[in-house]
Amino acid sequence: MKRMTTKEEIYAKFWFALGIFVLLIIIGAQTYHSTEGWTYFDSFYFTIVTATTIGYGDLVPHTIAGKSFTMIFPFLAIGLAFYLFSITGKYVLEKAMDEMQKFSGKIIKK
Repeated sequence: MKRMTTKEEIYAKFWFALGIFVLLIIIGAQTYHSTEGWTYFDSFYFTIVTATTIGYGDLVPHTIAGKSFTMIFPFLAIGLAFYLFSITGKYVLEKAMDEMQKFSGKIIKK
């Protein structure tokens, strides 16, 4: 089996983290829709606002189930969001380093 390069590993980690993050957002929205009776739009809105640590405070869970879920969900969602952001940054940095190496190689060859 061929070993993945650093860029391929980062790319695979990015897509894996993005998939898990999207799944977590869907689970969160469905949970809030079921427990709080919110519309799907409001449920997705609250889930995204919570996962990105914005927290406007315009929607608040009122049920015991919604409050209990909210005590756990942000730890998972925020941690995964930061991981996704760090993988994205690492990928962008790798691309920039490649471009710098190409550019510096052209200067040296002249």
